[in-house]
Amino acid sequence: MNPKKVRIYTVKWCPHCTQLRSFLAEEKIQHQELDVESDDLIWKEALSMTGGQDIVPVVNVDGQVEFGAFTEEFKAKLRKLLGLRDR
Repeated sequence: MNPKKVRIYTVKWCPHCTQLRSFLAEEKIQHQELDVESDDLIWKEALSMTGGQDIVPVVNVDGQVEFGAFTEEFKAKLRKLLGLRDR
């Protein structure tokens, strides 16, 4: 099975980004993390995926995007995108 390409757009101080990182680590999901505060091009890339909304985290899984607060609903959508079973 080919692993999914996962890119996350975050900032260091965001509690929802911290929850996302913990979730990915717990599920052992390999990913590339991009700090939107460190590079304007990365920030613009994230904005293009959110329709211009100034929000993190943004998760891109093989071209499918979820963004916003790390709620149970967000986590369920992410589990589906990642092909993980519900718990």
